Amino acid sequence: IFNIWLLVGLRRGGTLQDLGWRRFEWWWLPVAVVVAVLTWVLSGWLQIAAQHLFPSAQNTQCASVKSDYGHYLALAIIVVSVMAPLAEETIFRGFVYGWLAKVMPVGFAVVISGAIFGGLHGVLLLFIPLWAVGIVLALMYRGSNSLWPGVAVHALFNLPGIIAILSSTSC
Repeated sequence: IFNIWLLVGLRRGGTLQDLGWRRFEWWWLPVAVVVAVLTWVLSGWLQIAAQHLFPSAQNTQCASVKSDYGHYLALAIIVVSVMAPLAEETIFRGFVYGWLAKVMPVGFAVVISGAIFGGLHGVLLLFIPLWAVGIVLALMYRGSNSLWPGVAVHALFNLPGIIAILSSTSC
């Protein structure tokens, strides 16, 4: 909530609608489910490619998630699959992409906002897959003119990962 307040305040009298929190057509929900599944598959392939490009890079996300949430699967699901998508879509699509799309061609804004999204997750091995996820989420926002479908994709994308990480005995 603080992030939303701060970003709206920075836009000098902006509203939540200015950040992309708008109504959307209902048919975006089944589209979001399909896009989430396809994005999950694409990111898996891209992670394999990234492992070949950066063979010495480690995926520190698993250990970090286990350290942060331990055996609190319900808490992890709430944070990673509800709160994080809401906050990250506000920041990366509503604010970053929204600003970039005003100052450069939309194609560049999509690619650059995706790179910022991937880079700020801070795991080299996940940069390429998360860059692609950021691009997909920016395209969802652009197409739907609302953050809600992207939040749905983001949440559905994060959900199986957080369950897999906390259900496994090792990273």
